[in-house]
Amino acid sequence: MYDCSRNFNEFYHTKVILPEKSQNELREKRKTNIKRLKSGLSEYNSENNTGFRISEERIQGSMAMHTVVQNDENDYDIDVGIVIEYWQVTDLDIDDKVPVWIFNAMADRVMNEARDGWNINTLEGKMHAR
Repeated sequence: MYDCSRNFNEFYHTKVILPEKSQNELREKRKTNIKRLKSGLSEYNSENNTGFRISEERIQGSMAMHTVVQNDENDYDIDVGIVIEYWQVTDLDIDDKVPVWIFNAMADRVMNEARDGWNINTLEGKMHAR
């Protein structure tokens, strides 16, 4: 029986999985995007007398599982779970609206700082970096 494992492995490593260099570039974009979020959050806190902070960030999805695959459009999701803690300095009545409210506030900040290829979908609550 013909052993096609070499052909399969070559195809897999050249046509299916994203090369390590490209995966490293995505990791750098993730770091940059998290820095942008933290910067925007800090700026927002200063302007609005609030105390939001990112307490945890977790890489998720194909990046976490090391299963990023190539695609023709070079359009990759960088899935990061962000936990935002807050304390309230003012008497704003936002407690029940914080998840949507802070997401939209951060989306505005990120869009102001990074108009170079970010696609933010506020309806689904996802941020995608390109």
